[in-house]
Amino acid sequence: MQASEIIVPDATAGQRLLRQQRWLVGVLAALALLAALLPLSHMVIAPRYFLPLHTLLEFASIVAAFFVFSTVWHTPARQTPAPLLVIAMLFFVTGWLDSFHALSYPGMSEFVTPASPEKAIAFWLVARLVVAAGLLGISFYPERLPMSRRARYTTFAALCLATLLVLWGVLFHEAVLPDTFVEGRGLTAFKLGFEWFIVALLVLAAWRYHGLAQRANNEFLPLLFGAAAVAALGEQFFTPYGSVNDAQNLLGHGYKIVSYFLIYRAVLVVSVRRPYQELAAQAQALQG
Repeated sequence: MQASEIIVPDATAGQRLLRQQRWLVGVLAALALLAALLPLSHMVIAPRYFLPLHTLLEFASIVAAFFVFSTVWHTPARQTPAPLLVIAMLFFVTGWLDSFHALSYPGMSEFVTPASPEKAIAFWLVARLVVAAGLLGISFYPERLPMSRRARYTTFAALCLATLLVLWGVLFHEAVLPDTFVEGRGLTAFKLGFEWFIVALLVLAAWRYHGLAQRANNEFLPLLFGAAAVAALGEQFFTPYGSVNDAQNLLGHGYKIVSYFLIYRAVLVVSVRRPYQELAAQAQALQG
């Protein structure tokens, strides 16, 4: 069998993948519902066990975020649609914010300033907002043409500058940030409201990608639907917890990793597989 016969795109691949993503979201939604019925928020894990687990889970998501960026960034510019490049840049930002979140978690050694729940939550909320707002925004422009070289580097520089400003603000001006967690009482109204706002953005993004995937037969949109929906489910685990090291917190990180790797798979489809599929289709057309 020739290579062109292996990689020719299947006309039903997009719809089949959309059905798979519906099943995945359904299974994870059922698991989330089951978890909501269990007293996970009362299952506090000792810091000596929780901290390495949390660091490991964050490391997995950080690796996925930087894989997304590197895969797209090193794809030839003429083959990189603007939405894909924006996703890559946003995940570059998110990878750094997640890194600082992990380094700021209670129990970690001092990193620039002492670790604290407020510091870790601040980095967490900004990172989640970047992902949610980015996915929703891109859903309105899913078929934009590639960026110019100037726009590419200007946008990347602006995002890097914004990231540095966030790092400076959280590291050196934590005292002026809104309270998000009170020891012995749990999350504040601000933190709860912010998390539910992020959930709303992700749900809207998932709804939009689902509609787009039904009308367009490609593998990119179903994966973004799955990523946004799984991220929304995972985000709900971070709304009711009473301790920063309970079982519910860990489960939410697991959902986050699944979401990140779905996005990584989506960018692989567009950046790596699609060009070869198009070449194979052209070769078959010439042979025919």
